[in-house]
Amino acid sequence: MNVLQLVKQMDTLSPRIQALLKESNCLRYSLKARLSDLEFRVTQNKETEKPFSGKYVNEKSPGIYKCVVCSSKLFSSEAKFYCSCGWPAFNSPIECNSLILSIDLSSGEVRVEVSCKGCNAHLGHVFDDGPKPTGLRYCINSCALILDSDSSSSSGLNLPTA
Repeated sequence: MNVLQLVKQMDTLSPRIQALLKESNCLRYSLKARLSDLEFRVTQNKETEKPFSGKYVNEKSPGIYKCVVCSSKLFSSEAKFYCSCGWPAFNSPIECNSLILSIDLSSGEVRVEVSCKGCNAHLGHVFDDGPKPTGLRYCINSCALILDSDSSSSSGLNLPTA
């Protein structure tokens, strides 16, 4: 199928579907204007920031880590631990239903992608090599997060360095 055939098929979409597509494109342009280039590429195009380049890799301040796109609460600083992987690592989300987990085959290996349930922004990946008691390591891009230091850090587990 060539491009002209695709364009012709677009004309057969209902006005309602066409409006949804336009709205989706508007939302994407709005995000591109609001987020930094790196934040947009990571959260919307599923890219990864360079290891050890993120502002939260060594952050130790108390607070709640929120989604940079929609401000949903994702992780407590109490669940954060240092693991020398190059990205912020957490052993558990602030709430079990705050994240979407899905299979990611894009790197040629099977990984589990972590996305924000509030807006479907790509956050990073989860691995099963974390510290006890969960044994999980949520490896999250710093640029996908905002640390709200004003929030009380009342959820999550405080674990030693792995």
